[in-house]
Amino acid sequence: MNFTELFTAQKKYEESISYKGEDRFKKKILALLVEVGESANERPSLFKFWSKSHKGSAQKTAEKYAEAYQQPVIPVDEDLFLEELVDIFSFILSQGLEIGIDGKDIAPPIIDQIFDDSVDLYLLFAQRVLNLYTSWKMEKLEKLNANVYSVGTPSTEEAFNQLLGTFFALALVLEYELSDIETAYYKKNAINVKRQDQGY
Repeated sequence: MNFTELFTAQKKYEESISYKGEDRFKKKILALLVEVGESANERPSLFKFWSKSHKGSAQKTAEKYAEAYQQPVIPVDEDLFLEELVDIFSFILSQGLEIGIDGKDIAPPIIDQIFDDSVDLYLLFAQRVLNLYTSWKMEKLEKLNANVYSVGTPSTEEAFNQLLGTFFALALVLEYELSDIETAYYKKNAINVKRQDQGY
């Protein structure tokens, strides 16, 4: 995986977005958590033990549309789940750019091998997202007040690397190779750039 090229592609996309508010980082944290939920919703069998239907939300929407308009059901592309994972990856790269990471000096992430269960990894990933936010917030507070310091809180760069490693572990447990993520990322990035050009 060429991190320099990935961050360059993400930066090009980010430059097409005009919003530069100070709350951008935390809004992206929330968006990242939403993407985590959306990806899980495309694999409901991971967590919806109370439901007999394990169709993803996109498939359910397609079936409702078909019923409402008396049309045949169009099967949802199996790559939709991969697309959701790529949306997560895009926000990870985006957050890296926000904290000054450009991919040039990034070490290959240590892939978390604490868990081999996808639910455990989803929960750990969500925690890592919140850790990144906490680290960022503490570093901001430290700059404002020399008396504030974060004992035991990793730096934003460390928190970012942990987040990236956990994401890759999750992808692997969900049976995606890192090359699958990279290839799908470039495909989705091109779509995102085009959407911005069209005023999305």
